[in-house]
Amino acid sequence: MKKNVKVDLAGMYIVGITGMNLEDKKKKTLSEKVVTSANKTMKKQSEKAKK
Repeated sequence: MKKNVKVDLAGMYIVGITGMNLEDKKKKTLSEKVVTSANKTMKKQSEKAKK
């Protein structure tokens, strides 16, 4: 698979890599999408309640 990534180098050591987010690239089923969006909204509501 071809992919463009940004690599931060310090000498001959790789310090950081950006552009590789494989978790989000995986296709999700409808039920997984609903569960993740519900979790996000619940988390936002609980943060608002704490304030």
